Amino acid sequence: MCKCVRGGAERGNLENCYICSKKNLWSSTGKTKDGRREWKCRNCGHEQLEVPPQGLKIPANVLYYDIETSLITVKQTVWGLKNYNSYIDFKDIEADQYIICWAGAWVQGDSVKVFGECVTEKEAKARNDKRIIKVLRDAVDKADYIVGHNMRPYDWKTVNTRILVNGIPAPAEPKIVDTLSLGRRKFRATSQKLEYWSKMLGGNPKDKMKREDWEAIQDTGDPKSLRKMYKYCKGDIREGANIFLKFKQFIEDSTGKPLCR
Repeated sequence: MCKCVRGGAERGNLENCYICSKKNLWSSTGKTKDGRREWKCRNCGHEQLEVPPQGLKIPANVLYYDIETSLITVKQTVWGLKNYNSYIDFKDIEADQYIICWAGAWVQGDSVKVFGECVTEKEAKARNDKRIIKVLRDAVDKADYIVGHNMRPYDWKTVNTRILVNGIPAPAEPKIVDTLSLGRRKFRATSQKLEYWSKMLGGNPKDKMKREDWEAIQDTGDPKSLRKMYKYCKGDIREGANIFLKFKQFIEDSTGKPLCR
């Protein structure tokens, strides 16, 4: 069990009080739940469980997931083929991104069980990802940690955006472990790409996708391309989750603080 010394007493891995926001005013109630101790705030009387250790030392729901998104359709009227502006005006967007498919894995010990969802041919043509986003949202809501390669700036924010656009209730916010930022912070690898880490750590080669596959899905909802992309996404999960398992001993708190062990 993770123990931090605060104010001269062992007070577990505690956050500020959820009710009054005070810190370091905890007294033990003597109760435990799921291996975590319960504490009572001496300021407002609120009872609160300590946070699971960032080192995943106790059983936790760890969800590794990855998404595949569509192309963005834009229309521009230009003076010539040379683009003098590196950014496209949002007014030129005809069809925004949506999530074509996602895959995830509940990581328990060294076990990686892959699952996921993909849009149907009809949903692809309508650019409708609401059904598959609902399933992913429910999985995220159950997770103590979400993990992925480039998770924080890309996958997590993209999924949150699609949850918002589709009018789906927000999930409880989990802790995030981003193996890309962890790799950059902890290792001096020649490349931080998922495919390169997989190669270095004895993984399998990544499946290949072409721009034509994305275009076929976007234009016609081509079932063959959808199956190919879903398989590609699940392959990323297997490789990424196995990299996470090897990285796990180096995991730090999402704030960048060293692990409390």
